[in-house]
Amino acid sequence: MPKFKRNTSSAFSLVEMAFIMMIVGMIVAAVMPRILGSVGKDKAKQAKFSLQDVRDEIIGYAAVNGNLPIPDTAGGGFTIVPSALITHSKDAWGQDIRYIIARDSGSGARLDQINVNDATGTQVTTNLDQYTGGPNLENTSDVAFIVYTTGPNMTAESVDGVVDGVGTFTYYPYAADLDNNPATADPNDDQVEYVILSYLQEKAAASADDNVAISPPGSPTATLNFDGNGGYTTNGGAAVTTLGDGTGIGAVLDLTTNTAYAELDNPEYYRRHEFTIMGWFRTDITVPEGTNNGYQPIMNRESPTTAWNDRTFWLVTWANNSGQGHQPGEYVFKASRAVTEYNLDTNAQLRVDTTATLHTDAVWHFFAATMEKDCVDENGLPVAAIDCDTATYGTADYETQADWQHTLTIYVSDEPTDNDLQSNTVTYPTGPDLGPAAPVASIWPTYLGMEVGVTTRTFDGYVDEISFYDTVVPAADIEDYYDATKLSFQ
Repeated sequence: MPKFKRNTSSAFSLVEMAFIMMIVGMIVAAVMPRILGSVGKDKAKQAKFSLQDVRDEIIGYAAVNGNLPIPDTAGGGFTIVPSALITHSKDAWGQDIRYIIARDSGSGARLDQINVNDATGTQVTTNLDQYTGGPNLENTSDVAFIVYTTGPNMTAESVDGVVDGVGTFTYYPYAADLDNNPATADPNDDQVEYVILSYLQEKAAASADDNVAISPPGSPTATLNFDGNGGYTTNGGAAVTTLGDGTGIGAVLDLTTNTAYAELDNPEYYRRHEFTIMGWFRTDITVPEGTNNGYQPIMNRESPTTAWNDRTFWLVTWANNSGQGHQPGEYVFKASRAVTEYNLDTNAQLRVDTTATLHTDAVWHFFAATMEKDCVDENGLPVAAIDCDTATYGTADYETQADWQHTLTIYVSDEPTDNDLQSNTVTYPTGPDLGPAAPVASIWPTYLGMEVGVTTRTFDGYVDEISFYDTVVPAADIEDYYDATKLSFQ
């Protein structure tokens, strides 16, 4: 008869299982608060670093653009960091970081609306308290902006008394007991960073100084920066001056006298059917001036005897010329076929119509204009590439190319803080009349600030950093140069 071995092993009893569970629970109870506390501390550190990143990024934005970034508005009505402009806009808990901007104590303008270097002080103060109703620890005046997070409880312990850039912001040390009562567990979990105006201006001014030295792209035929490099002769009260307007641009050409203009040296440089002009202008004329009807010629090339009926090209901004279909503040580049075809020059006209923001608003505006010959004749037929590329200035082939199809493009900034330039392009069948070819003395001159035969047509303002090329500068290079220099003109 077979024998079976008895199995003497057995499972845990209920008592033993309960004892094990009790031990595990005690371990978890002892360790979990430390784990959760560690996670909370890590989140708090992350929030602090995020705020510092936001603070530094806003400072960097002001250093590049001159003004503080315009805030967004959250559903609760408070202002927050704009996510489209600032990379770090959320705190460690995924909440929008709140953002307060001060107003200038002089002009009353908010610091996202003016160049921070023009501010004389601010109307925001921060107040660091020890606890609610407790002794004040620190007051700071002339605060330019504040960023803060409400922490994991998503409730602001800080008292935001700033209304549209004016007031006092009261906050507390992180983890402070706001009731000063150990029996009440209500520690402050808000975190706050702020920047005073003088520090912000220091950073912005340093960036502006860096930008002043930036050179135009490529190889200009002529560069006029009015800091002593010559290239022009002043007439009629035109003068080189320093404005002292808080910008970092140095000397400029002052054309505010009604008869002021400058004639550019080496007129043959400007006798081109392919070229680029770029620079900066500023005028505050907003009403018609005499018979000028608000016409503001920034730069033009013309016959000195037959005046405006013989213009090769001209760049104009209007204070008011609605009678001729031009909008106030409009910027226009024209290329004319001179006397016989003057009335047909609408095909050669470009305009950037900006009715929202005038170019006659006493702030600096960047401008550029390019003319490019196409390898197509006036009948739209292709021409030999070698002829298009190699014709030498002054030869018959070069003169013939003036009759080929040309493409014009203009660029202008509405505000010196704009991220992008406005532009417009048009192609028309023929190029400009280049004017007399020889001798050099008879080549039509190029002027800044006036159509010399029509003294009521003057530019009443300032120009600076004018560059001229005998080639077409690519649009991307023009945009890059504008971005690199615009802080200096804010």
